[in-house]
Amino acid sequence: MLENKFVSFAVENDSNPKFMKKNLLPILILLMLVPELQAITHKVIPAKNDEVLTLKNSTLMVVLLEENKKYTDKLNKMHKAALVTAYQNEISSINSNMQAMADKYLKVAKGIEYKTMSEVIAMPLAKREEYSFLVYDRSTQFAGGAPSDFTFDFYADKDDELNGMLDDYKDYIQFDCADPKYHGEEDYRRIDILVKGKKKAADIIFMQGLDMVIPTKGSLALCFMAIQSQFNTALAGDKKADKEEEKQNAAKQVAKVKAKTLLICKDNLDKTTTEAKISAAYPNRFKIVSREEFDNSILNNDTCCCLLVVYPASKTMGGYRPTVGWQHLVVDAETGDVLLTVSPEVANANVPPGYAKVTDKNIKDIGKAEDDAAK
Repeated sequence: MLENKFVSFAVENDSNPKFMKKNLLPILILLMLVPELQAITHKVIPAKNDEVLTLKNSTLMVVLLEENKKYTDKLNKMHKAALVTAYQNEISSINSNMQAMADKYLKVAKGIEYKTMSEVIAMPLAKREEYSFLVYDRSTQFAGGAPSDFTFDFYADKDDELNGMLDDYKDYIQFDCADPKYHGEEDYRRIDILVKGKKKAADIIFMQGLDMVIPTKGSLALCFMAIQSQFNTALAGDKKADKEEEKQNAAKQVAKVKAKTLLICKDNLDKTTTEAKISAAYPNRFKIVSREEFDNSILNNDTCCCLLVVYPASKTMGGYRPTVGWQHLVVDAETGDVLLTVSPEVANANVPPGYAKVTDKNIKDIGKAEDDAAK
């Protein structure tokens, strides 16, 4: 997930309005660093009870990706046939992984179906209104300096609006197949769930960042488990714990971390961070693993392990370009619960430092956070 090279067709044009939908709505609250994975929804988009019930009583339509002909034409003109094939394979991989993981982890609606956006907009309005929608989306953009999100017009009744949405969406979420391991340092991807609002608009009620631009099954599993947790919490209603309960819960979570083996994906490690350096910095059990082994621990609900997840928690405008704030989360492989959150130090003017590979210092900070939470 992890090369720093970036030549994305979409993100090169982050401030170019033609790559943004014309009726983008400004976000009124800037994304801030959050203390928990689940906090993204509660901090930014508080799901209302009627919206949650709308989702529960609907059929969830998972919108599958389609090839962007503009992009493939661009690559073909550059005689990059191998990249066209790589891009097509990545579209297929994302769709296959979304279908497999949504079936397994999401129980938020009365049913689940899968269609491309082209197939969705071909449906009559009355039929579309029966669905809520899950989409692979792009992080907040800063066209002209103002934060804005893509507007999904799934419940529009005019063909030009629907076709415009489709064309704009393909450009908007474009990733660059020239660097499939690009992590999303400046522009991560996320999953949104939308329902029909009171004004027939498609309202986002849950959103969750992905730790990979081209998500594996494990990446999507973590994302969907968090969304399911958000849904369960919203359906049950807010139950605020007092300070003493919060302290006791934190101590229990840290006890879990210390009792389990911390899996560290080698793709996330700085090249100078060795096993010996980690051993000197971290007092508990750990293991450096491949992404495949990392994912298998998630998919098999491993009871013996927790995971070090490098997670995009926020996006802010820092200086002349947007910056993603990354957190280090310790996640229970069995349940998907976030047991511990460590945020790297914020730079000048409260600008997050952006993505960086995990170092032995970061590992030491995680150990210190464990000790602090256990007090």
